[in-house]
Amino acid sequence: MPAATNGWRYLLVVKDDMCGYVRLYPGADATSQATASALLDWFGLIDVVATWVSMVQSALNHQPADRLGGVPPITVFLALPASTQLRALFHLRLMEQATVDWLAKSQQQQLQAVNSAHDRMHKDCLASAAAKRDRKRKQRENN
Repeated sequence: MPAATNGWRYLLVVKDDMCGYVRLYPGADATSQATASALLDWFGLIDVVATWVSMVQSALNHQPADRLGGVPPITVFLALPASTQLRALFHLRLMEQATVDWLAKSQQQQLQAVNSAHDRMHKDCLASAAAKRDRKRKQRENN
């Protein structure tokens, strides 16, 4: 980010995902001392966090955002299509790139298989419940 007239050049963003509260901490330098100071201020406002989840900005840019009508920020601000966070793998020794375009298709196939299994399970449960009801009904009629 460009430097402000007072020397601030960095911006630390701290967000509470549970309530959506966001606080911006501008600073002249991006040091651990500035981060610790911002977090201590945050703890004074909110509370000490039990579990920290580190997020990568690119993952955030490609996730649909409720505040943007369910559209990913990268699409809203840059008119680029959102993609999976894992687009390519690199082999460090061979310096080869392997695309993972199959990942989205594989995920869709897996979700369809889970959905089909879920539907079959519900049909089996309905059939089992109907059979039990019929048996109980016949028992009551015979008594």
